[in-house]
Amino acid sequence: MSLKRKFLKRVKKGNFDNIAIVGHSSIDPDSIASAFGMDFLVKKLHSSINVDILVDGISKHTTKVV
Repeated sequence: MSLKRKFLKRVKKGNFDNIAIVGHSSIDPDSIASAFGMDFLVKKLHSSINVDILVDGISKHTTKVV
């Protein structure tokens, strides 16, 4: 079973209350979009799970775009 399928299976079961999505250092627009996409997917599958997006700084380019 792929990592993606394992993740989706666990989220659907809702065996936990919180998920942290961690972006890489000096996050860029692509990483931000991916994090928000994961947040949306998790909440669609199991709305009671709390999702936190954690970043360790934002690139200069990203601050201009966002």
